[in-house]
Amino acid sequence: MFVMPLLLGNLGSFAESNQQGLWFVSTTGGDDTNNCATPQSPCLTIPKVLGLPTFVEGDTIRVTSGSFPYSEEPFALILDKDVMLSGGWDATFSGLNGFNTSIEGKFGGLQILASTSVSMETFSVHGDADFAIQNEGTLAITDGIVWSENYSGINNNGFLALTAVRLRNSFGIALVNYGYMAVNDVVIAGNRFGGVANHGTMIILNSVVDDFGDWFTTAIGNSGTLTIQNSVIIDSINPYTTPATALYNTGSTTFINTTITRSSGGDTTIFNAGGADLHFYNSTFAFNGSGIENAPGGVVTLQNSILAQNGGNCTGDPIQSLGFNLIDDTTGCTIISTPDDILNIPALIFPVKGNAAYAPPANEEALFAPLAFSSPAVNGGNPAGCFDDQGAPILTDQRGLPRSGACDIGAYEYIAAFDPLKYLWLPAILNFSP
Repeated sequence: MFVMPLLLGNLGSFAESNQQGLWFVSTTGGDDTNNCATPQSPCLTIPKVLGLPTFVEGDTIRVTSGSFPYSEEPFALILDKDVMLSGGWDATFSGLNGFNTSIEGKFGGLQILASTSVSMETFSVHGDADFAIQNEGTLAITDGIVWSENYSGINNNGFLALTAVRLRNSFGIALVNYGYMAVNDVVIAGNRFGGVANHGTMIILNSVVDDFGDWFTTAIGNSGTLTIQNSVIIDSINPYTTPATALYNTGSTTFINTTITRSSGGDTTIFNAGGADLHFYNSTFAFNGSGIENAPGGVVTLQNSILAQNGGNCTGDPIQSLGFNLIDDTTGCTIISTPDDILNIPALIFPVKGNAAYAPPANEEALFAPLAFSSPAVNGGNPAGCFDDQGAPILTDQRGLPRSGACDIGAYEYIAAFDPLKYLWLPAILNFSP
């Protein structure tokens, strides 16, 4: 849970130093013979600015929207100086125009060298035959799009923070991490060889992993330390024989306020290897084609969590309850339960339809599994409240809505004003005409 403060500490010291100069680059009207110092005299390329003797590390470069020329270099842009890149500006640099600045390479898109700190916003980065982004330094990306036509999206060996980034439709894996990575408000979807391969330390917040996987791969593979909070893992569908469709865990994985749903294919939905540990806190594991397989020597714990409506909830070595769980069918499971667990009782939970189906405003990325008002999960959790792996109170549910009273089990807090039946059946009744 220390990844985000660690990353923000690194990036914060860099941001504080950015009190130097402001430079301008235009993808269409720039000229590298200009001085790059005013909106009226922009340069054509970012490297030209970085090479100026008056450029000071930590300066900001504003870049107009549009695409730089397609590069056939190993990486279209290599950065070895601290810089803040601000993309998406209109032709006169008077404001943002709603379009990204695009960096595209025949091989790789962007490389950040070691001991270099870069912050960039409103950029699209595309590689073809290599990683779209290779990071060896410290990199923060906000409001971006990343993909690779024939390879993987991002390979991180340093410090990386992603906010409001879309990683879609890479041929390979969207995110490969060997360093420290914090992901917030990110959509990882449609990547053929899976969404995440974590071998370092990583936290995923408020995000969507929607990767079907292919060629015997899984949506998320973890051999390091991984925390996923206020997020959803959905539609991990693999037509091939693979050990797991949603998560293959050989390290340490913790789910907090997270829903894992609609996964199918493979041998199981989640595989926890011997020597690995897997933990669920106020999370919902439901409507999957198979369950959780805990290999001999693996550790799996559940607290205030739901296992329901799966094609078998669990197999393998015992799963340890930390209290207040709802498991609708324990057939095939070995559960070391507590008196507070609710076992072999229907969960009365609705399948994921998305925010548009259950409550306004419509948001296709808000995916959750609501509870019926009569579900035993409602107020069925710890009466003292919901708590995470550090014992800290969990004050909101997956959607960010407040938890109140006794803790509801799972990632969703039932609130009468947003009763799912109002959005599922009432419109149909009102619109019915015999």
